[in-house]
Amino acid sequence: MIKITQDVHIQSLELEQTLGCLTKSLESLSDLNRRMIKCDRIADLYAQLSRMITGTGQHVTNTSELIKLYCGSHLKYHMQEHESMRELFRERETVKYNYTSKERALFDKKERLYKEKKIGKWQCTAVPPEELVQRQEELF
Repeated sequence: MIKITQDVHIQSLELEQTLGCLTKSLESLSDLNRRMIKCDRIADLYAQLSRMITGTGQHVTNTSELIKLYCGSHLKYHMQEHESMRELFRERETVKYNYTSKERALFDKKERLYKEKKIGKWQCTAVPPEELVQRQEELF
């Protein structure tokens, strides 16, 4: 976004230059009508158009400077503010990765112990081992 606001400013300056060229052309037309054609009304029309385009060019440039100044600085502030959020996100991803890897290891261990069909290796503390042996066929 910061780069885009800078690009908007640069393009606005280019637009102002283009409008400046248009202004010069309109001023030339105004002078031409005043001197050669002797039509003051059309000459005044071209002069007013020239002033209007000059004002439009200045307005575009001022607006782009305001966008660059305020939007760019505002986004720089947010970029610095969000560094802690990015750090928190990295920490979250690390914890999530550790959790899923341990979960996967536990699941693999459970599958391996189930396939071996040796209840004594299960390390179950909720139910006495004798009861597990008695219910062995039911469990498998």
